[in-house]
Amino acid sequence: MENIDVPLSRLEPLGDGSVITRKDAVILVTSSSQWAYSAEAEFELPAAEQKARMVEVRLRVQSGTIGVGWLRQDGSSWIERASCNSSRSTKLDLLIPAGTLGGKLVFDNWTEGGEPAVGVLEGIQIAPAPVYQGRAEKHHRAGLAEEEHGNRDSKISRYRAE
Repeated sequence: MENIDVPLSRLEPLGDGSVITRKDAVILVTSSSQWAYSAEAEFELPAAEQKARMVEVRLRVQSGTIGVGWLRQDGSSWIERASCNSSRSTKLDLLIPAGTLGGKLVFDNWTEGGEPAVGVLEGIQIAPAPVYQGRAEKHHRAGLAEEEHGNRDSKISRYRAE
């Protein structure tokens, strides 16, 4: 599978968030509420039923901290999350395990103190997961299962093994 560019025009604002589309980037201003979902992009992950995928997000943040993650199709929990507060262009890699059906990319505000975060989204790509990720993916899936069952210590152990 070749890397697939996701059009930045797929990004839609949520709640009090705003999205300003430019020629080669999108300016994202999150809601001022911490943890509030502020934008989302829905797109398919080809062959995700059989193979893990990597969603690569290129982002630079002008103020605050922006969270990004792959949210389950039913919205019940995160598959993978990351955050960025760097003014330099940063690539965030979200490993989406094989067997993940549906879902969407969601951006939220991790900034404390009631201030919005402001960032520039430079790109989104879908890529094959690195081959060496097999064992890490197993630990990641086990960690997610422990998290869903509220087993904090087991969850931390699995994520560390990842």
